[in-house]
Amino acid sequence: MVSIQPGSQQNLQIGSYVAFGVAIVVVGLRSLIVSIGELVTVPNMYECGIGLHIMDLTREQHECTRKWAWISQILYYLSLGLAKGSMVALYIRLASNKTHIRFLYGVGAVILGHAIAATLVASFICKPISVVWTPEYPQGCLDMKSFNYFNGAFHVMTDILLALLPIPIVKKLQTNNRRKIGLIIAFGIGILTICASIARQVTTVIALRSRDFQWNWSAAELTTCLEINMSLICASVPAMRSLFKVYFGGTNISNRHTYEHELDDRYMYASGARKALTGFSNGGGAQRQIRTNSVSSRPRSMDSFTAIIDGAKDGVVQTTEFRVTYGNRTSLV
Repeated sequence: MVSIQPGSQQNLQIGSYVAFGVAIVVVGLRSLIVSIGELVTVPNMYECGIGLHIMDLTREQHECTRKWAWISQILYYLSLGLAKGSMVALYIRLASNKTHIRFLYGVGAVILGHAIAATLVASFICKPISVVWTPEYPQGCLDMKSFNYFNGAFHVMTDILLALLPIPIVKKLQTNNRRKIGLIIAFGIGILTICASIARQVTTVIALRSRDFQWNWSAAELTTCLEINMSLICASVPAMRSLFKVYFGGTNISNRHTYEHELDDRYMYASGARKALTGFSNGGGAQRQIRTNSVSSRPRSMDSFTAIIDGAKDGVVQTTEFRVTYGNRTSLV
């Protein structure tokens, strides 16, 4: 069991690697490059001495740990902004109401603007920047605690907003209630990032206030990695349904064969599907009239009737298509 406790080098590495591995499986390449950059800082901080008491470190190790902690914060603000921006882009793709779309564009602009601003401020938090890892810190630097308080509050509010935004969008989808509930739950998973964001805020403030920074920063770095990778996972879960269906729900071919057999059973053997009607002709001969019904339809594997059509102004369109062809064939016996 990995616990978020200061001074644990092993938990720092295990927790970061596990979260990163899950993000790879779920996300693919979405914002993954920045997540890799964040993860690279972990072994370097470990080698420098994060998780050890300051009295056990040399001056070079002290400077090294603070330098890598500073780099990790730059990557944190950038990757979190990209992950949330991708969620907003997905909402825009699903929305059909023009007012919702404009609002989503505004939310996306605020999130990306904050990500850029926070990244730049973190990059030049001190003047000169070398003060970050020297004994002169915090002279010539911005108030780190106030900076973290502001950003922590911003991320918590945007997490709540991103969890609530899909509700009016999903309500207007032309699909059944079961799928609507499933979509709301999938989008609502993003609320879990709030827990990671709050945990990171608490551990970061503890580390910044402590004189034993290296000992306390291990917990802050672990929660930082967890929040980033949880954001990436939550941003990708709603779009993973098709992939899960392909690998765990059977292939289109097998579903199609099954559906065709069901159609054969339904229309070839059911009452009224095929009938032979006998009539009479003036020539005295018996005339047999055969009526054949043929039915064609899409395979059951395409039961996801909610489809996004490129170029359509209405956003998500539900399309259900059934074609029935009747043909009469008359033969003389």
